[in-house]
Amino acid sequence: MVRRRFGYRIRVSEGLTGVNRVMQLMRQRQYDVVWLKARTDQDTIWRAEFVVLATEDDVQLLVRRLNRLPCVLRVLPWFSGGTSA
Repeated sequence: MVRRRFGYRIRVSEGLTGVNRVMQLMRQRQYDVVWLKARTDQDTIWRAEFVVLATEDDVQLLVRRLNRLPCVLRVLPWFSGGTSA
């Protein structure tokens, strides 16, 4: 299976605590995160953007897992492309 770069934008409640929960999920499952950025959008709503190197199946599983987190309000695809060597 070919691994590609997938980018997602997430709206997260619970401030930085919610962002940390998202990062913890990705670390526990050992996703190959190549870029991550988080910033405040409102007082308690944060926006996280990340790029992972994964197969199509792996990234679909990641999105399902993210949507199960109570702090994740929305997961939107940002881009996909670029294969790895």
